[in-house]
Formats: sequence, C-alpha cells, structure tokens
Amino acid sequence: MLARRFGRILLGAGLLGAAAYAFAPHLTNRISTAAVVNSELIRIVAPIDGLADQGLPAPGTVLAAGQVRPLVRRLVAEERELHRLAHDLALVRAQIAEARRGLDLLDGHDAALAARAAAHARSVRERLAAELAEARAEHAGAEAA
Repeated sequence: MLARRFGRILLGAGLLGAAAYAFAPHLTNRISTAAVVNSELIRIVAPIDGLADQGLPAPGTVLAAGQVRPLVRRLVAEERELHRLAHDLALVRAQIAEARRGLDLLDGHDAALAARAAAHARSVRERLAAELAEARAEHAGAEAA
C-alpha cells in the first residue's frame, strides 16, 4: 500500500517536472510568434528565370509567423495554366458540339412524333365521323321501320 502511494506521488512529481521543463523557456526567455529583421538585406540573383522581388522587407519590419514573402518574380508567364485552360476549352467545345447533335436528334424525333400525332388525330376523326354516320343511318333506319 505504501509502495503504491509512493509510486503515485513519484509519477505526479515526474509529470509536474516534465511540464515545468517544457514551459521553462517560455518563462525565462522572450519568445514571440513574429520575427524582426535587424540586419542588412542583400539582394541575390536567383538561379531561375526571374528577378529578386523589389518588395523585400526593410530592417525593423515585423513579420508574422508563417507569413510567405515572394522572393522571386518570374519574367516569363507560366504556360502550364494556359495549356490546361486550352485543354479545358477544347473539352467544353466538344461537349457543346455533342449537345447540339443531341438537340438536333431530339428535334427530328419531335417533328416525327408531331407528324405521327397529326396522322393519328386525323384517322381518329375520320373513324369517328364514319361511326357517327353509321349510327345516324342505323337510327334513321330504326325510325323508318
């Protein structure tokens, strides 16, 4: 029982010591999330096509942690995006052409169905007119008899 209690106390003291060790630099030193440029900056020539950016930070400029600064400006426009957009344009044009072909096909089917519907309506009218004439003739014959 005593050994178990001593073990828990030792574990707690160890955890407190680890926490103190982890936070000691924050308590003893001035730590900031921003950087300050305190020296002269030298413009360098990039080993790629481009120029060193003119907007480099001046001495004393405060930079936030994780802030990205462009250092090299390209002289030639990036053509990869242009090629991707040209490919996308070709795909969209092909889709438009396919959609137009589909619309033309649907228009042809629509015209054929309209012609069939008109022929059907005409034949139904003729059949009903014939049945009506036949019914009137039967009625007239029945009245005459």
